[in-house]
Amino acid sequence: MPTNKKFSLRVAIFSLLFFGGLGSGVLAAKDVSGFSGIGSVPCSNILMFQNNPVTQKDVTGWVQTLIAEINKSAVKKSGGSGIPQVALTPDILWFGTLLYCGLDPAQPLVKASLKLIDAEWDKLKRNARRDS
Repeated sequence: MPTNKKFSLRVAIFSLLFFGGLGSGVLAAKDVSGFSGIGSVPCSNILMFQNNPVTQKDVTGWVQTLIAEINKSAVKKSGGSGIPQVALTPDILWFGTLLYCGLDPAQPLVKASLKLIDAEWDKLKRNARRDS
């Protein structure tokens, strides 16, 4: 085998092992402030793999579940008295998550998601005050 073919094969194998292992680590996570799983993944990893459709699907699904849990908890705690319900389309949710992750890539996904939810609640409250 000529030298440049050996080199190309080595580069291909190294790339496959390095990027394959790194890609599978996006969803592997440690416990961060009581959250484990995808919520504790640093935003830098989400940003690094933002073009991967699996990452987009997993992150969007996780954030949608978090929003549903927060909405349910807010209604339960308030006794159902006019608490705004956050509802975002998957595309807006994904790009909003990327935005808040981009503001501080070192933060875990859960913190960026909570900032997104807080901003949406603030907008819903402003709109409710303006409408009344």
